[in-house]
Parts: sequence; structure tokens; C-alpha cells
Amino acid sequence: MNIKAFCKFCFMLILGIQTLLYAQSNEIKEIWVDNRLQVIPRRELLKAAEIEPGATADSMSMHRSAEKMERYLAQRGWIFARTLVHYDRAKGILRFNGDAGARVFLGRVSIQSDSLPVSWYAERLQLDSAGVYNEKEAERQIRFWLESLADSGFTFASVDPEVIWGKIQKQKRTLHIHFNIHEGKRVRISGVILRGNTYTRDEVILRETGTLKGRIYRPSEMKELRRQLERLQLFREVNTPQLRIMPDGRYHVEITVEEGDATVFDGVVGYIPQQNNNEKKGYFTGLFNIR
Repeated sequence: MNIKAFCKFCFMLILGIQTLLYAQSNEIKEIWVDNRLQVIPRRELLKAAEIEPGATADSMSMHRSAEKMERYLAQRGWIFARTLVHYDRAKGILRFNGDAGARVFLGRVSIQSDSLPVSWYAERLQLDSAGVYNEKEAERQIRFWLESLADSGFTFASVDPEVIWGKIQKQKRTLHIHFNIHEGKRVRISGVILRGNTYTRDEVILRETGTLKGRIYRPSEMKELRRQLERLQLFREVNTPQLRIMPDGRYHVEITVEEGDATVFDGVVGYIPQQNNNEKKGYFTGLFNIR
């Protein structure tokens, strides 16, 4: 082994030993969780944080574990939970400090709308009043309403939630939500814009769309229209039709397609007649090239 190779070997050996020693010095031997966070069993919290003894402690992974613990608590109603993480290298102890705070329950849900009756929204209400408040479920409720409104023609509707807090009672707090809903005007289609069709005639596409002009714009119908055009097998790709606002304020549906390769037949055809008394009848002959 030459000197250069020997030096390289020694360097890699030292680097490996340092890495091993560093990993050992940062090994988590014990995990401590603040009693104020243990509104959920400790084992369940650590499973949610995705950390356990034997892992290597590094700043990024420890803070990710603290964030996961907070999210887990928030999903179960402790939306004020705050977690701080500290690693004691000398003892190998990872500490989660913090406080879960009061658990939040959903109280009254009230609705005010501009156009549709409140009963329309009440029939589509999925939130569980008096149950544990979950921010994700509230977001899903708003998204569900907006999707339902869009498919009823209210494409630009908005939902503004207003939160009203109740008093804290024995580590329990109630949250009331008032939804202000603005439907806006129903969107009607005034025309169709076609893009991407070079050799496919407009009439072929428009025949599949039916009479869109004057109809209410519904996203679900646009998805079905895309499937109809795909079933023609004329296009390599069909985008979901999009709503476009024209300069004059009218609404058009834009349909964009990507055509496949055209099929072209090149060829020479000839006819060989029957020869005298030959039993073989006349026939066509030729050379074809399909591309």
C-alpha cells in the first residue's frame, strides 16, 4: 500500500470512529414526558411522535417529533397543546416539556346565508355538536359545502367562519362556530373554447359536449365530459374543461386536447383481369404503407 492510499485509509478510519462515537454519545437512553402532556397515555404519545429509546438524537428529528406530538393532541381536542423538547447528552435523556391546556369541545353551530335557505346547509352538516373539536373536520365541512355549492352553479361562493369562545371549566373549553356563507351569482355557460385540435374538426368535439350554452356550470359535469371525450380514443390527452371569464364578463368553457399521431395510408392499387379461359378471376393488387 503506497503512502497516499495509507493516508486515505487512516482518514476514513478516523472519520468512521468519530461518527460511531458521536452516534453513541447522542443515543437516546430514556424519554421523559411532562405530566401536563400526559392527558393521553405516554406510550400513545411517543408512538404518535415516532420516537423511542435507542434512536439517535439530532435537532431536526427531535423537533419533528415534538410537532407530531402537538398535532396528535390537537386532533383529539387539545388544540392549545405546546411541546418543548430538550436532550440531556450527559445522561442520554430526551425530555418533552409542555402543557396540553384545556380540551376544546364543539358547542353551537349557526349558519347565515345570502341566497339558499339555512336548511340546505343543515342537511349537509357533518360536524358533531357537543363532540370534541377537530380543526380538520371543520375544514372538511367547509370544503364539502363549497363543493356542493359549486356543483349547484355557485362557483365563486365563500364561507367565512366566526369563532366564539366559551369559558374554561375544569380544563374544558367550548367553541361555538357561526358560518357566514356568501353564494354569489350562479354561473351560466355562454360558449365553448377549443384548443389543441389540429386535424380533428370542431364539430366532432362539440357533438360530444351537447348544448352547453345557457347551462349552469357544474364541475362534476365537466369531469364526465372529459371522460366522454377520452372514450372517443382520438386524443392522447384530454384536460378537464376549465371555466374562463371573458373580457365582457361572460363565462366560457375551455376544452384543451392533445391529439395523437394521425394515421396516413400510402399505397398503389392495381387490378389484374381474368386471363382468357383461366379459372382464376380478376383481383386487386397493391402495396400499402401505413404510418
